[in-house]
Amino acid sequence: MTDVRSPRFRRTVEDFVCERCGAENTGDGYTNHCGKCLCSKHVDVHPGDRASPCGGLMVPVEAFRTGGRWKLVHECERCGFRRANRVRDDETDAVIGAMRQIAESRPARGANAGQRVRSETVSDEGPRFGRSQGVGPRT
Repeated sequence: MTDVRSPRFRRTVEDFVCERCGAENTGDGYTNHCGKCLCSKHVDVHPGDRASPCGGLMVPVEAFRTGGRWKLVHECERCGFRRANRVRDDETDAVIGAMRQIAESRPARGANAGQRVRSETVSDEGPRFGRSQGVGPRT
């Protein structure tokens, strides 16, 4: 079934067990990532097509708000591909927790070395968390 909002989107309803944390997830055709740890799997070229040969684990690296909704950016640990996906309203706390972990795991740089890294920056779209790189393949 194709979503009329995006000609390349293919709704694929399937349940899955998270490769990272082992949580069982019930899919609804729009489920992209684990509801517990927010990790995903690089299985799509276009959302829902299951055509990517990579199969790498995709970890959350950034979160931002646009149009009043959270989006989460995943980066594939195997090939570096990046994609932004909507977050369900009930995942907001998990998103904030994941971004806090990312910020705390990064080494401090510059004049503030030795102080805690601040993970939030502000843009026209609202707060952004994580790395500020574009979405798509890493160059």
